[in-house]
Amino acid sequence: MPEKTQKPFLFNIMEDEVRYVLQSILSDPSVNVCRCEKCFLKIIAIALNNLPPLYVVSEEERIMNKIVEIKLQDLAKMEVEVMKAIEIVRNNPGHT
Repeated sequence: MPEKTQKPFLFNIMEDEVRYVLQSILSDPSVNVCRCEKCFLKIIAIALNNLPPLYVVSEEERIMNKIVEIKLQDLAKMEVEVMKAIEIVRNNPGHT
């Protein structure tokens, strides 16, 4: 029987990583920022706009690149950019 191949897709691995970093930071109740969906996504968007993208076109590449490309240095930069984005959204959430 022929092996079922997955349809190629385009994905920026940084989206998953930034989301994970943000969720980790927001697990601390002392972080004072609105946690509504709009603000959550706004924080992710701001951080992603300040980080280099890491696009892949298949699940295998996605997994391999996560292992190879996301280094401690990259994680530290992601944390810095997420914290900057939290500060931006905290000061201007875009809703009342």
